[in-house]
Amino acid sequence: MSPYTHVSVSTYVTDPRDWSRSDVNNWLESMRSSCDVIDVDSERFLMNGKALCLMTRDMFAYRVPRGGLVLYADFQARLCRAVALTLHASLAVA
Repeated sequence: MSPYTHVSVSTYVTDPRDWSRSDVNNWLESMRSSCDVIDVDSERFLMNGKALCLMTRDMFAYRVPRGGLVLYADFQARLCRAVALTLHASLAVA
């Protein structure tokens, strides 16, 4: 499967913008087991969700040469979903 086409969005996810360092680590662990992204060094991701939001595709690929694009795609899907839910909630209130 191409790293560009695999996007997993689990229902347990909260808004990635609110993730703590521990949440980021848990996400990395889940990606290791569910997507076979085995070369992930958690030491390269000592950050919270807001910091992950600032990372580009190339930054993910640099930190994880074999699997960084899969991590990037999954994270972006989770972020987009959270933003859409936030937008939907704000429109429902208006």
